[in-house]
Amino acid sequence: MTQKERAEVLGTAFMEFASPDPQALAAVLERMGFRTVARHRAGHALLMRQAGVEFIVGTRQDGHAMQFAAHHGPSCAGMAFRVADSARAMALARERGAQPLDAAATSLLPNCALQGIGGSALYLVDDAALAALHAQFEFDPAAVPDTGAAFAPFVRVDHVTHCVHPGNMPQWVDFYKSIFGFEEVFKFVAGDASNGFDTIAVRDPASTACVTVVSPMGRSSQIQEFIDEYNGEGIQHIALFSDDLYTTVERLRGAGVEFLPTPSAYYDALDTRLPGHGEDVARMKSLGMLLDGAATGENPDARARFLLQIFTRKMIGPIFFEAIQRKGDTSFGEGNAKALFEAIKREQAGADAH
Repeated sequence: MTQKERAEVLGTAFMEFASPDPQALAAVLERMGFRTVARHRAGHALLMRQAGVEFIVGTRQDGHAMQFAAHHGPSCAGMAFRVADSARAMALARERGAQPLDAAATSLLPNCALQGIGGSALYLVDDAALAALHAQFEFDPAAVPDTGAAFAPFVRVDHVTHCVHPGNMPQWVDFYKSIFGFEEVFKFVAGDASNGFDTIAVRDPASTACVTVVSPMGRSSQIQEFIDEYNGEGIQHIALFSDDLYTTVERLRGAGVEFLPTPSAYYDALDTRLPGHGEDVARMKSLGMLLDGAATGENPDARARFLLQIFTRKMIGPIFFEAIQRKGDTSFGEGNAKALFEAIKREQAGADAH
């Protein structure tokens, strides 16, 4: 597929959420630093923002988002890619087998939505479509000058992770490759046949949008647990990029956001695993943050690259958030999966010895 033939993606425009209790959902997102800046004139949605990240909370009972929530519970019902021409992108997608969603059910953006993983919406929006969307909202004059919250911990969506049934990964990876020209940038297997999972990440050539697809390897896999709890496939977590993860995590903890705990033994091995990383380990440990990447090793010409990350507990049904800061590393923290596993084993061994 050539550059002219594919639906070129220019970035992530917004994420769409829904819940039987939209106000409670909005309160959850407020803890993550988002602020309600506008309300739909007909009462169909809330628009929440911080810096370059936009979230829509659907409230229209017969709309796609609320119908999706009726089946899955509190959920991420869709996401939007920015494109140069919505009509052209939709036509190219349909030519390659993508299925459009009903225009009436997605009336906030009619004729701009494809059926994504698990029946979620995948919107393809150009500048005109976004302008038409925003025109449906009544903006709060006090909120508009401040495009984010009182603090804006996140500046963009880094990647979006979807969980799919065993066997469905190839078709969805091919979906992003064939329609949008995404390229496979990462492949990883964690765990074993009973509790592990496969991960493939795809990204557009300009690195403006990234999707990871994860599939369980056994009934005990955390991915299978998500699919069971969510009542089907869908978006498991959204990774949000921060320019200063230390401050972001401090602020979010202060706002009541709870993060997954990190065993103390993880930090004991950090300097050995990633020599010369230059991070403040004591501060990392106090906040529960993780570090991954690649040190220079014995090659003085090699470029050290790292990333900082941390994961919240479940916040929207089984959905959670990842907070990430990249310092030259473009991967997804696969080294942390092994490091955490080994740290837990060391702590368990220490407990058994007493």
